[in-house]
Amino acid sequence: SQLLRERMFGNMGKEKGVRRYSTYEEGLAAQLRPIPEVMDGQKHFEAGKMALAIQALTRAAEITESSRMPELMVLSSEALAHVYQVSGDFAKERAERAKSCEILQDQLKSRDNDGETWRQEAFFNTLIQASLADITMGGFDETKTAEARDIAQRLSKVDDVELCGIVDTLGTWVTESHTEGEDVSFVSDCVESCDSAVGSNHILTSQASLMYGIALQQTGKREAAFDFLKKSVDATTSFSTLEVAGVRIETLQRLVDMAMQTKEMEAAKDYASTALKCAESVNNNGMIASCVHTLAKVSIAQGDFVVGEGLLRTSMGRLQVPKGTCPLVWDLSVLQDATWTYGDLLDKLIFNNQSRKAEGDMARAKLATIEKEHPLCAGGVRRLREAG
Repeated sequence: SQLLRERMFGNMGKEKGVRRYSTYEEGLAAQLRPIPEVMDGQKHFEAGKMALAIQALTRAAEITESSRMPELMVLSSEALAHVYQVSGDFAKERAERAKSCEILQDQLKSRDNDGETWRQEAFFNTLIQASLADITMGGFDETKTAEARDIAQRLSKVDDVELCGIVDTLGTWVTESHTEGEDVSFVSDCVESCDSAVGSNHILTSQASLMYGIALQQTGKREAAFDFLKKSVDATTSFSTLEVAGVRIETLQRLVDMAMQTKEMEAAKDYASTALKCAESVNNNGMIASCVHTLAKVSIAQGDFVVGEGLLRTSMGRLQVPKGTCPLVWDLSVLQDATWTYGDLLDKLIFNNQSRKAEGDMARAKLATIEKEHPLCAGGVRRLREAG
């Protein structure tokens, strides 16, 4: 996808609409890219050959370590972490993120940092990524976000301070158990803080509102959850970047589920159609497949099984895994959802007095083969589902 190519090697190059990098930092990336192993890693990554990409980038990391250039070590480590992440090997991603944090922390302690804002920004980014990797693995270390917040405050970056608050709240929520009717006001505090502080950066308000809406859903407060999910959507009326589109689509899909639960099918269809338009506007294959699956669920719930089946075939068709390649963990998750919905539908359909269950079983068997061929990726999807 476009976003994965832009984020290919962590801080190697610009992430459009996300964060800026200094000329010096881009110069470092320019030194790293010509290394043959890095070039091979990128080639294998773009071809979907994750195992070969990891081999090449592991060798690149060894080369940069022997060069005794800490900045290049961090860039290569972040590249490797990213490939581990999209492959579903979150434990190894976490280890690489921790390594990057340690290298940058040592660098900041060992020199006068006046004028080296870029290094502190790089450390901030790495701390946030490391915190998210911890959360994915079911843990949370508040010292990382505390250190990131100190950097953001020192650099007078208000948005980054609020981002730390979002990660803190997410870590607290995901790593604790919750009950019906529980007080989740600490999540509300995060939304209010973003509202009052971030000014024109509506993506943070949207992210915080989505998180609060989910918390309210999970504790049985449906009406309040709807209000904050709507607030999340309204905070991002445009979706020019994948980051914004991702938050908007996730929120719209939750609104679809809520509308379907109360049999408000026209509203559900409107939300699903809006989500699909959003995905198409940023041309992200995985997002489009996910939204087509959501629209299929609405069609099936309305009794339009022919349209629903066609949409499910379209969704699954977008996520086929060519021989010799590895699926992205997010894409495999969507493929699972679409296949399960497809199988459930065909289990109930009859054509010419013949059950179509066998066709559903074939789709499930094909999915099981993919999962067996890519156990790390399948394990990564399980980890994400367990983490909620």
